[in-house]
Amino acid sequence: MAKGDLMKVILSHPFSGSIHWWFGQLRGVIGDQALKHPNSGYYRSLYGDIDTYFDIALASLVIFDDVVLPAADAAFPGEGGRIPELNIVTDWEPTRHAIELYDSHEEQLNADPGIGTILRRVPRNAWWMALQNAIADIVLSRENDAPVICSRGRKALIDRLVALEIVPRLQQDIALARASRTMASDLEDYVTVAGLLFRAENLDSLASIKWSERVREYAGEFQRVLVSTASQPELGGLYEHIATAWTAVESGESIASAFSAASRSFSVVSLIPGAGTVTGALGIAADAASAAVGRRNERLRWFQLGPEISRYQSLRDLQARLHERRLL
Repeated sequence: MAKGDLMKVILSHPFSGSIHWWFGQLRGVIGDQALKHPNSGYYRSLYGDIDTYFDIALASLVIFDDVVLPAADAAFPGEGGRIPELNIVTDWEPTRHAIELYDSHEEQLNADPGIGTILRRVPRNAWWMALQNAIADIVLSRENDAPVICSRGRKALIDRLVALEIVPRLQQDIALARASRTMASDLEDYVTVAGLLFRAENLDSLASIKWSERVREYAGEFQRVLVSTASQPELGGLYEHIATAWTAVESGESIASAFSAASRSFSVVSLIPGAGTVTGALGIAADAASAAVGRRNERLRWFQLGPEISRYQSLRDLQARLHERRLL
């Protein structure tokens, strides 16, 4: 991903299910569809384990610039399949295409031993939904030239469907598969370790987090590391990148401190008669160098994305309380 590019992802199972459930809460759905553990087999399969994946799903809506959500028979709060304040889109056409592909290969797919192994823990009467949705993920990934953020089980199913050429194979599949391979697990682990718990009451509150300038800066660098880690495994995992950035920041802070100390020293010396011009210039140079190191340090602080989101949420909640009490 080149600097300045907006990153688009397909947010799929199990994360998409948590989002569809949350959208239902925002729209005030009632009955079985409103439950975290619905009786309906369709919604039970769609939602998945909401409590486990909800915070990771919301983090994905914030971290990634553009999100494509697979269509589902669920409440969607946007007009025309779009939620512009969060850059989320959904479209039924790829799903309809996936259903056609599934119907024309149903017998082959249900008899495939590889698929049987991947879906061994899924009730047989729910295979159709898993297969249709996985095919839809492939179609969406190709149409948008974007990686799929999903569980390892869904990724294994997608890989098997690509190998069977249920959707005609394309050259771009290799790159997209690499980009999809570890991004979800890296993201899931990071959100868990950072203790990132979202308090998003509505779309506007989540959008305010997403478009915070500092959050976007950190998110952009975080995305770049996710892509490089997923597509070039030899570079090491996410935490190797974090350790490198962390060390660089600590080193940079020491350098900046040295420049600041030098600037102060030069300023003191410049008070001595006859020494002002040269030492004053050196002090200005040291200040400039310290500022440059400071800017570099900020670019390297992308790993603080999770704490920055939590900090922003806390400040936003505090500001809201002050407004309630008419103190601001």
